[in-house]
Amino acid sequence: MNRYSNQPILRTCNVCRKWFMAVAGSKYCSNGCHFRAHVLVADGCWCWTGSTNGIKNYGIFRMGRSGQKFYAHIFSYMLHKGVIPDKLQVLHRCDNPNCVKPSHLFLGTQDDNVKDMVGKGRHKYIAHLGEKNGNALLKTVDIIEIRRSTKTRRELAVQYGVTMRCIKAVRAKQNWKHVI
Repeated sequence: MNRYSNQPILRTCNVCRKWFMAVAGSKYCSNGCHFRAHVLVADGCWCWTGSTNGIKNYGIFRMGRSGQKFYAHIFSYMLHKGVIPDKLQVLHRCDNPNCVKPSHLFLGTQDDNVKDMVGKGRHKYIAHLGEKNGNALLKTVDIIEIRRSTKTRRELAVQYGVTMRCIKAVRAKQNWKHVI
């Protein structure tokens, strides 16, 4: 395209080297090629080299002329594997937010993502479970005794100085899940 008109011109894609009709100075023949231009392919992760969201380091891909923004790992999943069903998210096997390698990406729910995070020790409060939490009123031995006890919730609540709701949550393993 010459710089004085909006007429398309024939040019080669900077990524795949195919010829295409360029409009408004486009360097890429498709959104896929535009995306690939910002990916550093390596043996392990494929790292996103474009812009990121800053603090969490997730890549941001701005698509073509529309300027629509996507997280890079989500666009990579859609580009290589297809549509993402409602209520599912694209998760990382490698725990690298900058990775866009399709084999490192999988679908899951928000609950799956949290379980994966906690299971891999990435939860920032993992060190503060149970009696390590400064606000804990009970100890691990108390939890074991409460779960084994045949006393009523009211009796246990008075004995340990907590609410009946707390005793119920301990017995139902809604709290202190890490204690077996």
